[in-house]
Amino acid sequence: TCIGCNVCISRWEIGGPPMICTQNATAGEEYRRDRMELWYSDSPIGPKPEGFAVELADILIRVFDLAGGESVALQEAYNLKTAYNRKRKYRHGGLKA
Repeated sequence: TCIGCNVCISRWEIGGPPMICTQNATAGEEYRRDRMELWYSDSPIGPKPEGFAVELADILIRVFDLAGGESVALQEAYNLKTAYNRKRKYRHGGLKA
């Protein structure tokens, strides 16, 4: 069943890694351009949703698709990692940013 993630084009059909990293950059560009609000561009199949939130959604779509395709227990990993992170000190790595 197609969920509209378009990962079949970027990953499954060519057997390569998902295009998650490019979505991170695209979300960053929307943020830098202060395009926080939802907006639409023209596309051949109708108005295309754009903006920071839409790019974040693209990241999640690709992450969830990858996790499902590889049978990753994502909810369990999320729960373990957030529980661990709550115990860490602020800026635990010693970096400024």
